[in-house]
Amino acid sequence: MIVKSKKLTADSFSKFGKIVDIPQSPPSVESETVKYWSTIATFMLDGEIEVGICIVKKHSNILEFMERHVQTPELITPIEGDFILPVAVSRNLVDPEETPIAEDVEAFYINEKQAVVMNKGVWHWAPFPVREEASFFVIFKKETSKRDTVVKSFRDGKKVIVAR
Repeated sequence: MIVKSKKLTADSFSKFGKIVDIPQSPPSVESETVKYWSTIATFMLDGEIEVGICIVKKHSNILEFMERHVQTPELITPIEGDFILPVAVSRNLVDPEETPIAEDVEAFYINEKQAVVMNKGVWHWAPFPVREEASFFVIFKKETSKRDTVVKSFRDGKKVIVAR
């Protein structure tokens, strides 16, 4: 199965979460040296958060499994390089046996001036860099990678090819 990346817009990403992008509206504060837009995205976390850094290198665009976090949203903010983020909706957040469904996978092209806040439970995997390498911040509830990460293969052993 091949999934072609889509342009990241508020509407196209709405079932997975929110995008963080430079607004088309006038900034909240503007001077000769600063433009600032306040409250362009929000998300709720109860308790301490952690900030991690991930670096991904170009490899085959074959997606064999995905992960999800059911107790926290996740903010992915590029540091350097554009990438393609594969995502799929979770059909049942409380079902520990749920597996991602290949036919539900969508992919979004995220440039290094954009970010996304994924809803709790969204199936995803590390982005595929457009060039040789990309890096990004991962922000979510503290110790999510240890306590709230489930990695599952696709139902029926299917694979997805993520295309630009």
